[in-house]
Amino acid sequence: MSVPSFPDIAKSLTASESSVQLTITYNFFGYCLGALAYGPLSDRFGRRKVMLIGNTIMLAGALGCAIAPNIEFLLGSRLIQGVGASTSVVLVFVIIGDVYQGTELFKMFGLT
Repeated sequence: MSVPSFPDIAKSLTASESSVQLTITYNFFGYCLGALAYGPLSDRFGRRKVMLIGNTIMLAGALGCAIAPNIEFLLGSRLIQGVGASTSVVLVFVIIGDVYQGTELFKMFGLT
C-alpha cells in the first residue's frame, strides 16, 4: 500500500527512492525476527500477554512511521513495526492449535 507513495515519501524526507524502498526490506526483516521469538515467548509468558505486547510494539512502529523526520527514523520504525506485526500471524496458529484437535484443527487451518 505504501509503494505508490514512495516518490512523495522520498521528496518529503529528502531521501533517495532506493532508500525509501528499503522500508519494505526492513519491515520484512523485523517480521522474520519477531516470528522467531513470539512462539517461545508465548509458551513462557502466555498467549494474551505476548499478543498485547506485540501489538503495542507494532503500534509504536506505526506511530514512528507517521512522525518520521528523516529516512533513518522511518527505517527504524518500519523495523519495529515488522517485529510487532508478526505476533498476530504467529500466535493465531498457536492459539488454533491450542483450541482445536484433529479434523477441526485442519478445518481451521483451511486444509480440508
